[in-house]
Amino acid sequence: MNPKKAFTLLEILLVVAAIAILAGIVILAINPSRQLAKTRNTQRSMDVNTIQKALYQYSIDHNSLSGVVSTTPTEICRSGASSCSGLIDLSFLTNNSVYLTSLPTDPQVVSSNGTGYMVYILPSGRPAVSSSLAELDQEISTINKSFICGSALIDTRDSQSYSTVQIGDQCWFKENLRAVKYNDNTNILNLTDSTQWQNDTSGAYVWVQNNYAVYGATYGALYNFYAVNSGKLCPSGWHIPSDAEFVILTNFLSVDGQGGAGINVGGKLKDVGITYWTSPNIGATNSSGFTALPAGYRNASGAFAYRGYYSYFWSSSPDGPNAWNRYFHYNYLTFFRASYSQATGFSVRCLLD
Repeated sequence: MNPKKAFTLLEILLVVAAIAILAGIVILAINPSRQLAKTRNTQRSMDVNTIQKALYQYSIDHNSLSGVVSTTPTEICRSGASSCSGLIDLSFLTNNSVYLTSLPTDPQVVSSNGTGYMVYILPSGRPAVSSSLAELDQEISTINKSFICGSALIDTRDSQSYSTVQIGDQCWFKENLRAVKYNDNTNILNLTDSTQWQNDTSGAYVWVQNNYAVYGATYGALYNFYAVNSGKLCPSGWHIPSDAEFVILTNFLSVDGQGGAGINVGGKLKDVGITYWTSPNIGATNSSGFTALPAGYRNASGAFAYRGYYSYFWSSSPDGPNAWNRYFHYNYLTFFRASYSQATGFSVRCLLD
């Protein structure tokens, strides 16, 4: 009697693959138009994010998109178009393939000159890109409208969880950033040596007083502006607020008409809940929900200062060799605006796109 031959692993895998292919064919056969529309929408999501990232990097390199993109959503002109009349010409992104090799076009675009994708500038000065041809009633945009502010955000690059808070029309982290990787999963330099810190121009972070177990989990990390200027510190769908977005925050919270629009000018704010060591500042109720955390800072020479006393937060806006920031002191409710060296290490708060 001949023994039965067992299936080999390769044979089993081939059977499983065949079943998966047949299942896909069956699904496509049941509702082919819907499946194809979903595939096209997936491509659209990838395209709008590709264009937005290229524009954002361009805005960082050139400090502004003013005069290039308007606040009115306008269709993007495609690469090699015969005319860009009535469209937004973004050919500067593809010149010499610096930011893009070519501008993506919608899978179903019929215009010979347009891409089917819209671009405009948000009040913060950041670019937004959307699809005008999305199907299945799906809204495809680089603006994150699905996140419910007030719920926790899980940062998938390191499984950190961040509490969030709605303040006016803005949704903020209510914790300082603790990321040790950029949102493309590349590592951020961790520079504890003072000489290396003061010489770095590529982007670095350090834990508060170099001790994550004691301080990092509470106060987060300190980042130099070169890390901020990468545009990749916050999770996808979030960004470091611009100087203009900090003005929106401080104007909303201001009780004396001074939202911090001038250099070294501070406004008296509603309680931002800054915590001194383990106790809130005198009379604090944290009515705004911002929950400022006094991590202090690391100066351009690498020395730490003011942990437990001051909160310093980077904006994403350069100011020549410096950059704009906001800071608090634990014992009073004034939010100051100032310009510091880009080599300084400050805390970071992320803002929903």
